[in-house]
Amino acid sequence: MNKKAFTLIELLVVVLIIGILAAIALPQYKKAVMKTKYATLKNMTRGIADAQKIYYLANNEYADSFADLGFYGTGATDKNFNQSVQHFKWGVCLLEVPQRTSPYVYCKNDAINMSYLFVLNSRRAVCVAYGADTNALNHQLCKAETNAEPTYGWYYYN
Repeated sequence: MNKKAFTLIELLVVVLIIGILAAIALPQYKKAVMKTKYATLKNMTRGIADAQKIYYLANNEYADSFADLGFYGTGATDKNFNQSVQHFKWGVCLLEVPQRTSPYVYCKNDAINMSYLFVLNSRRAVCVAYGADTNALNHQLCKAETNAEPTYGWYYYN
């Protein structure tokens, strides 16, 4: 006699195995996506900070706008580069050049509740994870990135 169909037990075992694999894979996938978005955020901030450094070496002051930096960014949703704020489809970047000792470049991605801040004078980087739950994925990523505990609730200093 030939057996042509699956039994209910066999089908349930296969569904259970697929469920277990999905439960393991989904958090890892979310973590990988968040790391990729954070890497984009960090690279954009560092790139703008490097452009500020070059501008400072040439002009002995920091640029007040993205146009001063010669920045006409790919993916920018706001084409007015004569501002210190630039919007992208993934977030926003800001040139903060106050009349004080700590000018910085700051980019934020709301989709992952994270920001990256780079202080120009001290070359100090700050990973910012928003939200009170320090066990959340964004806080875990900042902890791994900086090997530091949060200051003021969500700032992780390098």
